[in-house]
Amino acid sequence: RSSQRPADLPFEVLWNLEDCNEDDNACPGANNASRPPMTSALRTRTGDLITECKYSDIKADGRKAVGPRTRIWYACWYREELMRVVDELERMHPILALCSEHWKAEHLISNHLNWSNTVTKRCNEPKHPANILGATFQLGGPSQERDKTHDPVPSPESSPRAPPKPLSPQEQARVDVGFIRVSPEPSNLKESLSTEFKVSHGVELISGLELLQKSDLIQADPSADTLAYLKQLEDADPNMPDLSEDDDNEAWGHYQYRANGLTPALVLKDWTTIGN
Repeated sequence: RSSQRPADLPFEVLWNLEDCNEDDNACPGANNASRPPMTSALRTRTGDLITECKYSDIKADGRKAVGPRTRIWYACWYREELMRVVDELERMHPILALCSEHWKAEHLISNHLNWSNTVTKRCNEPKHPANILGATFQLGGPSQERDKTHDPVPSPESSPRAPPKPLSPQEQARVDVGFIRVSPEPSNLKESLSTEFKVSHGVELISGLELLQKSDLIQADPSADTLAYLKQLEDADPNMPDLSEDDDNEAWGHYQYRANGLTPALVLKDWTTIGN
C-alpha cells in the first residue's frame, strides 16, 4: 500500500507511522518511540477517535492471531501466513486499512505475538505457524475434524476426572514485585549503579543531587508534580487491574514513566521543580 495519503482522507487519519509523531494524542512516548498508543492511533475515515468498545472488539480479533513466536519471526519465515491474518483483520475492521504498509494491523497483533513469547510455552505447542495463525481465521489447510464413527474405546483403567479449575486471568498474570523494592538512599543507588547496573552518568547524577541537597542554591521544596511523579514510580505495580493491554506486559515499564500525563519532560522542567 502506497505511503501517499489518499486525497479524500483528512490529516487526522494517521496514514504513515511517522504521522503519529506529529499528533498530540498518538505521539509515542520517549521510552518506546517505535510504538504509538493504538487507542489513539486508530481513527475513522473522518479522523475521529474510535470508542473503547470498538477498540476492544478489534483487540479481541487481534488476540486470535497470538502464537508462541514473535511477529518478527513470522515476518521473516512465514510472511505469507502473517499477511493473510493482517488482510483478514483489515477486512473485518476497515479502519485498520487506513494506513500505509499495513502498520496499524501489524502493530495491533505485534503486542500479543511478542508478549506470548515471554510466557511459558504451552505443553502441546503447535509446530507450524499456519496452525496458530489460521486457527480462527480459516486460512486453509486440511480439516482437523475426526471421523466420529471411529472414536477410540476408552481403556478400563481410565476413569473420567473433573478438569482442574482454571486460574483467573489475574492469577495467571500476577507478578511478584516484592524483589524490585529499592532503598532510595543515595549511597545505595550509587552502589547499584556502580556494580549491579553500571551506569556512570547515573552515579554522577545522584552525586549531583546529593550536593544540591546539602547546598543553599535552592531553598524550595519539590513541586507537587515532582512529588506525585515520584510516588507514581515508587507505587507502580504491573498487577493493577485497570491497565490496558497497550500499557501491560512489555509496555508496563514504559507506562509507569508517563501515566496520568506525568512525564520527565513535563515534570522535571528545571532545578526549582526538583527542589532541595
